[in-house]
Amino acid sequence: MTIAFATKVKPGWENFPFGLLLLSVIYLLVFFTVQLEDDKYKNEAVKFYFQSELDKTEFPLYVKFVRKHIREDLYFRTLENITNGKITKLELYWMQRQDPFFQACLSSDKCLSPSTLAYLNWQEKRRAYLNLADKETFQQYGFKTATPSLLSAITNLFVQPNIFQLLINLLFLIAIGSIVESKTGIFRFFLSYCLCGISMVSIYCLLAPYSLIPLSGASGGVAGLLAMMLVFTKGKSIKFYIFNFRHITSFEASSVYVLILWLVSQFIILRFTSFDTVMLISQGFAFLTGLLLAILINKMLFINHETKTTTVQKTTDIQARLAEAISEISLLNYSSAKNILYQLLDEYPTNKEIHFQLFNIVKTNPGSEEYHDIVQKIFSIKDSSRSTVAMINLVFKNYLRRAQPTIRFDIEIFIGLLQRFRKAGYYDDAEKILKVLIKHNNEDQLSEVLAREQLLLARSYLMKNDKVQGDRLLVWLIETFPHTESAKQAKSFVNVKSTRTL
Repeated sequence: MTIAFATKVKPGWENFPFGLLLLSVIYLLVFFTVQLEDDKYKNEAVKFYFQSELDKTEFPLYVKFVRKHIREDLYFRTLENITNGKITKLELYWMQRQDPFFQACLSSDKCLSPSTLAYLNWQEKRRAYLNLADKETFQQYGFKTATPSLLSAITNLFVQPNIFQLLINLLFLIAIGSIVESKTGIFRFFLSYCLCGISMVSIYCLLAPYSLIPLSGASGGVAGLLAMMLVFTKGKSIKFYIFNFRHITSFEASSVYVLILWLVSQFIILRFTSFDTVMLISQGFAFLTGLLLAILINKMLFINHETKTTTVQKTTDIQARLAEAISEISLLNYSSAKNILYQLLDEYPTNKEIHFQLFNIVKTNPGSEEYHDIVQKIFSIKDSSRSTVAMINLVFKNYLRRAQPTIRFDIEIFIGLLQRFRKAGYYDDAEKILKVLIKHNNEDQLSEVLAREQLLLARSYLMKNDKVQGDRLLVWLIETFPHTESAKQAKSFVNVKSTRTL
C-alpha cells in the first residue's frame, strides 16, 4: 500500500501541511465514528420496508399521486416508465422515497384517509420504518434542499455519502492539499475549502430546490482545491512523494494528470453510486469557484510581492546613496554630499538618518539659515524611539550652545521636546526647555500645560530617589503657577512629606 502527496518544497516540519492533516483527520473521525454503519441502517430500512409490505400500500398511492400530477413533465415520464415496467421495485422505492411532494402528501394524511383501519396499520409500520431510516447519519447531516438547516449547511462539508467517495476525496485531498496550503497558508486553505463546498450547495439549491437527496459539500471542497492547485502550478510538473510504510520515494508528473484522474473518478462515482448529474454540475461550479479564488489569491500575493520588492529596492537605493553622501563628507566634499542628501530628502522627507547627516554638514555654520532649518526639522521628527530621542538630544545641546545669533523658538516643537526628553530621562535638558517656555508664557496661556509638565518632571526625579531635585521642582511649581491644579497637587504632596518628617 502506498500513500502519495504532492508538494513544491522538501518535506520538513517547517513546511508540514498541518491544515491538510487536520482536514484529513476530520474526514476519518467523522466517517468512522458517526457514519460507519450507515450502509447497515440503510439496508435494514429497505429490508423492513418490503418485509412489512409497506410497498403494497405506498406504491399504488404513489402511482395515483403521479397520475394526479401527470401534467408535469417529470411525472409524465415517471408514469410512462412505471406502466412499461422499466422500473424495478427497488428503483420505485427510491423514487417515491426521494420525492418531497409525495412524502409531504403521506405526512399530511392527504394520500391515505385517517379514518380507515388500513391507515392505522400503515401508520404503525411507517413509524417503525422511519425510525430505522433516520438512523442513517448521512440523511441527517447531509444537506437536503427540501428540508434545509444551518446545521446541515455546515456538517455537509465533512460527511461522506459512502466509503468509496470518502476514499476518492481523501486521496485527492492528500495528493493536492500540500501544494495549495503552501501557497495559501492554513487559514486560507480551510476558508477556500469551505467556500468551494458552500458554492456547490448553493448551486444544488438552485438546480434541485425541493430534493430529499442529501448532498455532501466535501466533494465540492476537494474539487475547488484541485482547481486552485492547477492555477498555482500552471499545469507544470510537480513532485509527488510516495510513502509505502518503509521509505519515501518521489517522482514527477504534470498536474494535468491529476485533473484527468479526478474526472475519471467522478464519472465512476456517477455510474456506480447515488451521485447524480445535478450533483456533478454543482460540483463543477465548486471547481470554478476554486479557479476564481486561486486567481484572486495569486493576484494578492503578486501585489504583496511587488510591494515588498519595491520596498527592498527603495531601501537598497537609499542605503547606497547615503553611503555615497557619507563618503563625500569624509572627503570634505560637502557640496556634493548636500546635493545627494537634499535629493534624498525630497524623496524621503521623514527619513531621520538623512536629517542627521545634513546636520553633520550644516553644524559647521551655526549662523546660517540652513542650520536653523535642519535643526527645526529634526526637532519635528515624530519617532520616539530611544535611539532617535538620543540623537535629537545631541542636536538640541549643540543648538543651545552654538546657535547664532540665538535659537529659533517654536512653542509646539519645544513642548514636544520637553515631553520626549522627560520620558527618555534627559531631565536637565527637559528643565532647560521648561525654563524657556516659562519665559515665553505670555498672558499665562500655557500655565496649566507647563505646570503639569513640571509636576511630571518632579515625580520623575522622585521616582529616581532624587528628592532634592524633586522637592526643588515642586516648590518652584507652587511659586510659579500657584493657581493651577498641578500646584494644588504639589502642595498636598509637600504637606504630606512635611507631616511625615515631623
